[in-house]
Amino acid sequence: MNDMRQYEEKMEKTEAEKCDTEQQTSCGSLHLGDTAHLSIDGMGIVLFSAEVMKSVAPGSNFLTEEFTNPEQVGAHIRKGDITAFCTGTGGDFILWFRSGYPDSNTEKEFPVMIRLALEVRGGSLQFCDLFWLSDWNMDFPQEQVLSLPDGYYHITACTRRPESGYWGDDQIICLYFNKLEEMPRLLWPGVPYLFTEGQEETQKQDGKDYMEMIRQLYAVEELQGYTEKEIALVKKYFDPLPKAVEEFWKRAARTEAIHKGQDYWIRPEDFEKWGWLRDSDYLILLNENQGCCRAGIRRRDLTKADPPVYVTADDRKWTLCAGTFSGFLQAALAYEAVFTFPFQEEDFIYWLTEEELETIETGLEKQPFGLHGWIEMDMRFYSNASGNMVVVMDCGDLEMIYGAAGEEGYRKLMEVMEGIGEAL
Repeated sequence: MNDMRQYEEKMEKTEAEKCDTEQQTSCGSLHLGDTAHLSIDGMGIVLFSAEVMKSVAPGSNFLTEEFTNPEQVGAHIRKGDITAFCTGTGGDFILWFRSGYPDSNTEKEFPVMIRLALEVRGGSLQFCDLFWLSDWNMDFPQEQVLSLPDGYYHITACTRRPESGYWGDDQIICLYFNKLEEMPRLLWPGVPYLFTEGQEETQKQDGKDYMEMIRQLYAVEELQGYTEKEIALVKKYFDPLPKAVEEFWKRAARTEAIHKGQDYWIRPEDFEKWGWLRDSDYLILLNENQGCCRAGIRRRDLTKADPPVYVTADDRKWTLCAGTFSGFLQAALAYEAVFTFPFQEEDFIYWLTEEELETIETGLEKQPFGLHGWIEMDMRFYSNASGNMVVVMDCGDLEMIYGAAGEEGYRKLMEVMEGIGEAL
């Protein structure tokens, strides 16, 4: 961890010598050593030199015509006229532009790594969201233009899973450029993937146990779902429904106990009552009890089986809350359950110190899900029995709520939690 801190401080010092990232537009295009922020809706990042690709007609759909199936992508990547890599998700990315090749320390800290190549002409390259290719144009903002001398470059892209556990959650991607005498030979047959297959396993783990979670945290035996006819009310306005969402609604979403928490789970019949649900660019899932925060899935993501979930406080700015619906579902169910627990301390909400958090992390098991940005907090979850839960909420200061569905789970939890926290 100390090595990582030293490495980040070194990078911050290097970046301080350049234009601040918020001022880079006024300073012109980016240079090696700079940092950029890129938010994408697609599941990939594309790089190319405008001069190399000048034959593409403005306004054309390059994505569907030449960059959709893996064979097409692989052919372009081997040629080096335009290159790309799959991020596995949309989201927010921090791009570090560096020269040469990554050193051993970088390789250790950013172990997910691929090697690409690209021809640069005209002194610059552009980088963008994969979906940008569907309406080709060269009108790039300066913060998406990297100045580079003409030539051929090896590009090493390396990254790691963000601390939240979700790809695309302010994820750092290091991009190293090493100039070559000629275009190197690449062997990519299709799309390069800059994320680990472990992500898929995490998503499967996220989604498989919510039925049992509801039974344990809400102390219910039978779960109830909505009928096909009821779900059809939603499909009138949002179709197709993601597979994971439809499964939850069919199997468990009507269970009365989960509707007794702090916030409001949207029901199919609500889409007939409220126009703001029907007209939204997001399929709203959960609404904060006073309406000051809501979570939903973007319309453009409805075709995904288990899409990411975003949150907003004003219906204008939406930020990534969870990398999958399954992960969001488990975290939201755990958070809402605490408000229904019959066994909890009288004061309910507590301030928490860093030292006390260390005690929690040592004595309890951190759960493989979390919420980012819900009511402007990041939430982590801890437990030591199937029917108890501790929610640690970070809003600059640390707060927590906790409790249990049963007496035995509460007793076991208090073996660790006794005396921790100061009542608000």
